[in-house]
Order: sequence, then structure tokens, then C-alpha cells
Amino acid sequence: MAWLKLLVFGTIFHFGIRHGVGADMISDFFQLLRLEKHVGVSAPSIKIMRKKIERLIIEFQQIHQSSDMSAKPLKIVAGVDETFFEEMILVLMDLSSGYIFFEEASDNRTYKTWFEKTNTAVKNFNLDIQYFVSDRAKALIKLSETGFNCPSIPDLFHAEYEIVKTFGSAFGKKISVLKKKTDKALLALSLLKEVAGNVHKISMQKALIQQLKHEHAHIAEGKKSYHTALHDISKAVHPFDLKTNSVKSSADLKEILAENLVNLSLLRATYCINDKNDRLGKFGRQIEDIAWLIDYWWLLADESLAQYEIDDKCKTWLLEIFLPYVYWERQTSKTKNTDLLCDNYLGR
Repeated sequence: MAWLKLLVFGTIFHFGIRHGVGADMISDFFQLLRLEKHVGVSAPSIKIMRKKIERLIIEFQQIHQSSDMSAKPLKIVAGVDETFFEEMILVLMDLSSGYIFFEEASDNRTYKTWFEKTNTAVKNFNLDIQYFVSDRAKALIKLSETGFNCPSIPDLFHAEYEIVKTFGSAFGKKISVLKKKTDKALLALSLLKEVAGNVHKISMQKALIQQLKHEHAHIAEGKKSYHTALHDISKAVHPFDLKTNSVKSSADLKEILAENLVNLSLLRATYCINDKNDRLGKFGRQIEDIAWLIDYWWLLADESLAQYEIDDKCKTWLLEIFLPYVYWERQTSKTKNTDLLCDNYLGR
């Protein structure tokens, strides 16, 4: 009956403790499954089991914290961010495993608050933070560079969001205005035809509609170029080239990102898009740190092989042939975007 214990305890832990579902509702659920024939599932019984589980969790935490963990610190890449529900929640998690070290309510997100919470987690779990990934808020940059003396890396989502805020709504508004003008012009043309209006006016109205269609096509082309640039940036931040599968360095990535930035700047000028908050400049200032991650990734790859006695030929095969295959296998399992499936490599 191990499965039954797992079902009962798992339900109480997940829904009762983690999500605050009451004992009465959990009892009703168990009775729908007719578990009362095998185990006590009344509301009072559920409350007793819940208290026991909570006590065991606390005991386990105490044992874990008091154990000797100093021999081998846990190396992590830390993601830090705040989220908002009924109140502000500060979150620290390991980006590799997804494990959340703390998820706590706070009335502020100052450097002092972040440092106190993060430092407590570092001590409790014996963490060795390699670098922080964040939205580059000033408090989080200071947390990395001053608090823990490690790099602060911008996450790609927030970096690209600067581009989205520059172009997304701007192109949307332009297309919306053109649609209204086109609809109005089509209606006017229809009315002219109905009343057998002046041939010259009808001709002029048709010319206006044709002009609006050309303008719409021009805006649509710009919007497509903006989406292409976003797509290219997302595809670029990998340690291997998506098409050739060759090894990529931080210099390669900086060149690709800088080229996309130039194209976006030209696009902004061509379509007279306002960037009063210098969002493209903000993205450009993050290129160096985004690209640094590639060299760090390769440093870790080299270090992982240092403990083994292998010749240069074998090392090259592992890093340049076997590793990219494993890497792309993992990446393709996380995406539904067929453009990112690296067909040129996986099809070999």
C-alpha cells in the first residue's frame, strides 16, 4: 500500500501545506476516491497528519542545517528577481536545477534586503554562487559585484525586452493608424461608387487606397525585420553556431549582437521610431556581459575535463563533436520552435 501512503501524504503536502487548501476540502477529495475504506481521511485526521508532516519538515531542515557541509560548497548560477501577487515576493533560485532557495514576501527590494536574504541562504545551504542572472536592477548588480564579488549577467529576456519596448508598440500603432485610414478610404470609395460619383474623384480615391496599401506593406516589412533581429539574437547566444555547429567565442557573439544593434538602429531611424529612453543603448551596454557568458561556459567545459587524463585529440572530439550533439539534444527538448532545432546537425 505504499502508493496509497504516497497519494495521501503527497496530496496533504502539495495542496494542504504548499497551497493552503483546507482539511475539509481535502477530506472531500479523498472520500470521492473512496479512500475512507482504507485509511482515516476525516478532516480532523487530515489536520493531525498535516501537523506531523510540518513538524518533520522543520526537523529535516534543522538536521540539514546542522550537518557538516563545509567540505564541499554547492556551486550554483543564481537567478534573482521579484514577482508580484498580492504582495511583492523576492526569489532566489538555482537556474540549472530550478531549485528555489527562498521565495519570501518583502515590502522593499533594496540592496540591503536582497543581501540579507541571499546571505542567509548562502550560509544555510553552503552555496558558492558563480554569478547572478537578473534584470540588471541597480540593487541586483550591487548584490553581485559588491555583496558576493561575482559577475552580474543580464538575462536575455529583459535585455531583449528593451528592444520590444522600442519597436513593438511603435509598429503596432503605425499599423493601427494605417488600418483606420484604409477602412475610411474604402468606405468613401464605396459611397462614391453608389452615388455614381465623379470619375476623377473615384480615381483619386483608388490612388489613395493604393498608397495606403504600399505604406502598410512598408511598415509590415519593418516589423518583420524587427522580429527577425529578435530571433537572430535569441539564436546567437549559444556556444555553438546553429548552422555550422562550429565553436563560438565571446568575440563572435559580440560581433553578432553588435551587428544586430546596428541594424536595429537603422530600422529605428528609417521608420522614425522614438527612443527617448535610449533603450537600444541600454541593450548595447549589456552586450559585453551577455557575451562574457560564452567564455565562462567554455571555461567550465575545460575544467570538467581537467580531472581526466586524456590526449588532445580525444579532448577535441569531446568538446567539438560529442558536446555539441549533447547540447543541441538538450536544447531541442526544451523548445517547440522548429527554427531552433538545429536540423543541419541533428540530421547528420
